[in-house]
Amino acid sequence: SISIGTAARIQTISLGTNSNATNSAITINSNGITTGAALIIPHTTSVIASGGSLFRISSTSADTATTTGTLLDLSSTGAQTGTLALLTDSALTTGAGLKIAHTTSVIANGGSLLRLSSTSIDTSTTTGTLLDLSSTASTAGTIALITNNTASFTGTTLSISNTGITSGLGMIITGGSSMTSGGILSKLDMGAATTGRGMFITGSGAYTATGSSAGMLNLFNSSTSFTGDALVITSRGNIRGSFTADGANYNSPA
Repeated sequence: SISIGTAARIQTISLGTNSNATNSAITINSNGITTGAALIIPHTTSVIASGGSLFRISSTSADTATTTGTLLDLSSTGAQTGTLALLTDSALTTGAGLKIAHTTSVIANGGSLLRLSSTSIDTSTTTGTLLDLSSTASTAGTIALITNNTASFTGTTLSISNTGITSGLGMIITGGSSMTSGGILSKLDMGAATTGRGMFITGSGAYTATGSSAGMLNLFNSSTSFTGDALVITSRGNIRGSFTADGANYNSPA
C-alpha cells in the first residue's frame, strides 16, 4: 500500500499524457476483486467547505464526444442484476443528493441536462424501466416537483409524446381505498388567472369511436355499489357551457 499526505502536509502527484493523446494516465487492474474496492478515498473528520471536493473532474476544452462521457464514463456489459451506480446519504436534510447546475449557455434542440434513453424492448410493469421514483415513508412531502416561475413563459413545462400507443396508457394515476374526503388524485389549479383554459383536450383525427369505452373525455366507475356523484361542477358565479356538434353551436343559459 502507498500512503500519501499527512495532516501537516499534503503531497501532490502529477500525471500527464501530453505526449500521446491515446495514453491512459492511470490504469487500475482489479480483475480479482469481489467485496473489496479498487479505489477508496476516505473522509471522516474535517468539514469540506465551498471549493473543496473529495474527487473532482474538470475540463475547459471544447469536448465533443457523443459515444463516451467526456468527464465521466461508466460502462458495464455483463452486470444483469447489480447496481451500477449507488449514492447513499442517510443524513441529508436541506442539501442535495445530486445537483446538476446550468447557468450560462442556451440549451437548444437536441440538448438536455439529463437524458435517459433505451433502445431495448423493455417489459417491466412493476418498476419504471427508464425512471423509477419510490417513497415508502413520506406522509406529507412532495415526491416530485417541477418549478417554472419564468416571467412571460410561452414554452411547455412538461411534454409527453406517445404517438405509438395502441391499447396502452399514456399516463395512469392510481389511488387506493385509504383515500379520504380531502384526497385528490389530480388537481389543476389556475391560481389567480383571469383567462386561459384549465384543461384542453384536442384531437385532429377522424374520431369515430362510440360506446362506454370511447369518448375524448370518459368518466367511468365499475363498482356495482356506486352511489356517489360521478361529476360535480361548483362555481361561485354563473355556470355557462358551450359545445359544438354537427357544425352547430350550443350554449347553456347563464
